[in-house]
Amino acid sequence: MKVFCLEAGQSNLSQKRLISPFPVPLLNRRNGHLLTELFFCGRHFGITLILTTQKLLAVPSGMLTNCSQMALFRLKTKRELDGFLDNVNSIDDLPQKYRFATEKQFSFLCMDFTKNKAYRCFEEELG
Repeated sequence: MKVFCLEAGQSNLSQKRLISPFPVPLLNRRNGHLLTELFFCGRHFGITLILTTQKLLAVPSGMLTNCSQMALFRLKTKRELDGFLDNVNSIDDLPQKYRFATEKQFSFLCMDFTKNKAYRCFEEELG
């Protein structure tokens, strides 16, 4: 079994949070499947992984479909929006909820896939 720990100087998994300075392109390099494996197997060790990216299409689709929560700001291209909608289909009327949640400047769509609910800016539940 492989156990990965990315925080400097840490030799065990007693710390259950991981803040990674690694950019998302690391996920696509030849030896860069470390974060992908941590994403899929980390929950067995009680690890919470928070991934931020400016390019949604750079994130492997398996990671998108296995998220428990996601915050999504307005996407720049139709291609990104289509890719997102293809990978996330557990919330009803998601295209309409996305448009409503992101219509105002700096607003975003927050999705909780454990409850299949969507919110605008963490506060307003979208029914």
